[in-house]
Amino acid sequence: MTAESNAADFQAGLEVLATPEQRQKYTRYFPNDDSFIGVRMGDVRRHDRIDTWDLVDLGAAYLGDVDRDALIGFLDENATVLARTALRSATEKLDRPVRAGYLAAARHR
Repeated sequence: MTAESNAADFQAGLEVLATPEQRQKYTRYFPNDDSFIGVRMGDVRRHDRIDTWDLVDLGAAYLGDVDRDALIGFLDENATVLARTALRSATEKLDRPVRAGYLAAARHR
């Protein structure tokens, strides 16, 4: 099966879940955009995307004072692959210019 047919199958599955009411909600917020199918995000189950980053996100909230050099080393290696929430949590106590640099690098992945 090709990647194109997988995408087509996925879109067909989404269209089965679509409702006119949900599509109306999207058009209220995005009036000139007809690219929305009309599916509630809670109805979409992407098990192929589940990984352990949600645990990293939770763990980051409980970190106290950390070794700044170790944190900078970790961020230098991983900032471009971290989930945005994890990156924001990891950089929240850094100086504004340093934090902005990591966030900008992540934007250009």
